[in-house]
Amino acid sequence: MGAEAVMALMDAEPNSNPVVVSLKGNSAVRVDLMECVKKTQAVAKMMADRNWEKAVELRGKSFQRNLETYRMLTRTMESAKKFSAAQASGDDGGPFKIGVCCVGAPACGMNAAVRSLVRNAIAQVRLHGYAEL
Repeated sequence: MGAEAVMALMDAEPNSNPVVVSLKGNSAVRVDLMECVKKTQAVAKMMADRNWEKAVELRGKSFQRNLETYRMLTRTMESAKKFSAAQASGDDGGPFKIGVCCVGAPACGMNAAVRSLVRNAIAQVRLHGYAEL
């Protein structure tokens, strides 16, 4: 995104519309600033009207996916807490172990990614049994 912002500055002319550099999928894109302002105002209006579904829809697919991931991890976190409580009481639910090995250079977000993977795996085992995992 930083490189695209520099390219936008280099391409800018005195009469160019201002842009915001954003992500669309895996690509950095330029979006007209006033279009972003209008979308932000529309989201604010939907929230004021308590139309949560439309507000989320207006935020875009990336926001929708992130929200669904958050919801899934929240449910998974509750499942992991129940699993931990069962383990503390001596009922580990069965003979399985999960190992995660990260190789390569350190990367931001790996602790959160591994935690999410483990929580999701525990939830799947508890929901579907060992044969499904």
